[in-house]
Order: sequence, then C-alpha cells, then structure tokens
Amino acid sequence: MAGPLSNRKQLNTMSDVFISYSSKDRELATWIHDRLLANNIRPFLAEISLCGGANWKPSILLALRESPMVLFLATPNSCGSDAVKHEIGAALVLGKHLIPMLAGISPRELPLWVQDKQAVDIYDQARSDQTFSRICQFIMSKRFAKGALLAALLIAIVVCLSKQK
Repeated sequence: MAGPLSNRKQLNTMSDVFISYSSKDRELATWIHDRLLANNIRPFLAEISLCGGANWKPSILLALRESPMVLFLATPNSCGSDAVKHEIGAALVLGKHLIPMLAGISPRELPLWVQDKQAVDIYDQARSDQTFSRICQFIMSKRFAKGALLAALLIAIVVCLSKQK
C-alpha cells in the first residue's frame, strides 16, 4: 500500500474517470491518476480514492457506475486479473466510454471482448498525449452539459415559485 497522500487529494466526489488496473501495475496506474488529476479530471483509483475502512467492493462498483469513462490499463497483469475482467465487463454492460491503454502488450493480446475498442499504447507519447487531451475535452463537455441542465432546472423552479406568489 502506498504511503501518506502528500500531494494528492482523496476525492469524495463523483469520479470522472474510473481506472481499471492490476495492483501489480500500481506505479503506472498512479502515473495515469496523477496526470488526470493535474488536468482537473477527477480519477478513481481504488488504492488512492478509497479511504481506510471503506467497504471496497461496493465502493468500487459505485465509482464505476458513476464514472462516465473507464480507462483500462491493459498489461499482462491486468489482462489476467479476474477483478479487472469483472470491472471491464461491468463497464461494457453499463455502456461506459472505454479506452484500453496498452502497456507492454499489443492490441492482439487484449481480451477478445475488448479488441473492438481502439487501444492506445501508453508509451507512444504523441498518441497518449492526444488521448489524454480528448479525455479532458470529453469530461469537460459532460460537466458543461450537467451544469447547463442544473441551471435550467433551477431557473424553472424559481419561475414556478415566483408565479405562485
């Protein structure tokens, strides 16, 4: 388990991006987490995002359900992990926007049920930079849409209440 979270904030709010990974790849998963966090994206990485004493299975499932996007850190370790397989299966069933990020494997080595998703080699800097940029755009557009909907609802409530007076 990692030490104290010196420069990282634990996020108690809904996550924007769920990172599915094997704990054997925690260093690379943490790099992804920190890169997203530096771009004002709220990532969920179980090891960092869950507080001590959290009931982790329901917490992970809740974070997966609430996150509009899933990054699958596809490594030899994660492709063999039953927990990761369950997370990715749930993401597919829930219709999440899923991006396989390859690290040490080729697209042909992805599990069959993910091979139809465009994968990005995390070590191809130009492609991975472009992917992180698109993730930020996607999440910011989702946040804007939610904000606009909330604003419209609040205006409607105010108008209805003012008509009742």
